[in-house]
Amino acid sequence: MNRTLIGVLSLAVIGTAIVAIVQAQEAVPVRSETKSVLVPSNSQTEPVRLTDDAKTSSRRSKPISERLEVSRDQVTQEYAAAQQAPSENDFPIGSAEQAEPGQLAAPLESSTPSVSQEPPLLTPPNASQSLDIEAPAATGRSLSDVKTTARRTGQGSRAQLGDAVTGTGGEKGGLSQLQGRTALLTSQTPAVLVKAEGPSEIHVGQTAIYRIDVANHASESIEDFYVRLVLPQWINLEESKAASGDLRRQDVSDGSQVLIWKVPQMESQSRSNWVIKIVPRENKPFDLNVDWWVRPKSLQAGIRVVKPELQLAIRGPAEMTYGQSQMFTLSVTNPGNGDADNVSVSLTPGEEKPHWIGHIPAGGSRQLQFEMAAAQAGVMQLRAVATADRKLQADVDYAVTVRQPRLDLKVVGPARKYAGSAVKYQVVLTNLGDAPANDLLIRAALPSGVTLVPGEGQVDAANGTMAWKLGTLAANTERKFDFTCQLVTAGDKTVQVSAEAESANMVSATAMTEVTGVADLKLIVNDPQGPQAVGDEVVYEVQVLNRGSKTAEAVKLVAQFSDHIEPVRVSGGRADLVPGQALFRPLQRLEPGQQVTLKVYAKASTTGNHRFRAELTSDDPETQLVQEEMTRFMTDPNQAAEDRTVQEED
Repeated sequence: MNRTLIGVLSLAVIGTAIVAIVQAQEAVPVRSETKSVLVPSNSQTEPVRLTDDAKTSSRRSKPISERLEVSRDQVTQEYAAAQQAPSENDFPIGSAEQAEPGQLAAPLESSTPSVSQEPPLLTPPNASQSLDIEAPAATGRSLSDVKTTARRTGQGSRAQLGDAVTGTGGEKGGLSQLQGRTALLTSQTPAVLVKAEGPSEIHVGQTAIYRIDVANHASESIEDFYVRLVLPQWINLEESKAASGDLRRQDVSDGSQVLIWKVPQMESQSRSNWVIKIVPRENKPFDLNVDWWVRPKSLQAGIRVVKPELQLAIRGPAEMTYGQSQMFTLSVTNPGNGDADNVSVSLTPGEEKPHWIGHIPAGGSRQLQFEMAAAQAGVMQLRAVATADRKLQADVDYAVTVRQPRLDLKVVGPARKYAGSAVKYQVVLTNLGDAPANDLLIRAALPSGVTLVPGEGQVDAANGTMAWKLGTLAANTERKFDFTCQLVTAGDKTVQVSAEAESANMVSATAMTEVTGVADLKLIVNDPQGPQAVGDEVVYEVQVLNRGSKTAEAVKLVAQFSDHIEPVRVSGGRADLVPGQALFRPLQRLEPGQQVTLKVYAKASTTGNHRFRAELTSDDPETQLVQEEMTRFMTDPNQAAEDRTVQEED
């Protein structure tokens, strides 16, 4: 009894195991639609299973290896067919039932004829997009309220690629080995924005304008971009104009019009537009159907398995002078038996961005010329590090001794001087470095109120500056020279001197001189040109000028006349008129270089020589100036004749 029970249980367990093994071999995932499957041919990777269509489950009775070979052939044929460029005969005009699965919308039956009625015309392949805009009822809305925009983003293809590379989707076979590698080729579907704008309500017999805008938002250009528009028979095409590309038109048997806009190439981030003017002849609505497509691209690359190596060597001068630049040569060699890809070199000191070299074949070498400036005295350590794909790295060090001239500058001049005097400044230049200073140039900048006196060695005196070229100053040597300036105005005058040389730091020094100013007044009197007629008004002009470098204060002027001539009025200032004098109000300030002109008008009562005297006084500076002139007055001849006539009559 027990033996029988044990035998029955054993047979049941063996049967269950056999059923499980058969079901595991035959179980495959079901996918409703499969366009392409990647089948790796590398024997070291696990084959990716093909998916079966739900309607062809009879294939499950075949062995797995046979079904894999059949599906691989089908994928190869599909890929080869996708590589063929579309032509005008490949896609004839079709009805709405003939739309491919990749289209967003197909042309309406009312506006698109059948294939058999008209000769073939280019229509979109599977990757096309459509803008189906139905003519709304008379609601007064614009087309922008009901317009539809379509943009190809390529998210599906990118998601599949990400799953394959990272191994997050499907079998973890040969594709999972690509994780962490650099992709040789990258592709994505074009990012294109198509927008149609125009009125949603138009009138019979009136022109309506529609505009189709296209924008390529992709990072690369696209080729053979097509836009198709179908118009009913009773719509007249008044004008069709595109900003770029070619336009074609064909009338079909039912009178419909097929318009195609082809742009052979659209650059990245570029835009274009198509403007269409139409005139309806009948009072009935219609659908504006716009679809577009782009010719697909394919990518192909060959892969080699290699083992490259990198070696570096630097050639250049062993000594440099501070501030100078020298050329160095970096040799990057690949002694390995494989090609080195994406080779780049980083230099220290130098730019942070690596120098791109690219591909170095096996046994090949690349030379990189670079310029290096000696920015620090002492030993400059050059270091080059080369990197490439597959974690290749090599480095090399190179030492350069940098010598530097170091300048020191002093300017010696008087601490105090009077305005108007000449002063001498001495320049002392020393080279404290360990290299000669070549092409020495000395510049002296003069402040306002200080003018230069030309001297030996001066080469430039423009804009109040002086310059001297001194040639070469050897290491640990000193040189002195003088220059002379004229102090014109008062104040603290700072003379700045700078020295510069090739490969040396620029140095500067200053010397300040306190200049004391003095006011210098001058009095000028211009009397009327004689002789003058008695009784006529004559003018005496007095000019007061400060020729000094300091402001004169409390300047007083008194105009005096001899007997028989009296002042009648003044101009240029205010004055009190008293018999024989004009007492001007004091001038509170008279700046350096300032001039004041005062006029005194007078009349003589008798003939003869009459004197005019002007006296100028000032407290700061203490000044007293006197200027005297004489004018001859005579009787007017006409008046004298009249007087004689009156006397004779008497």
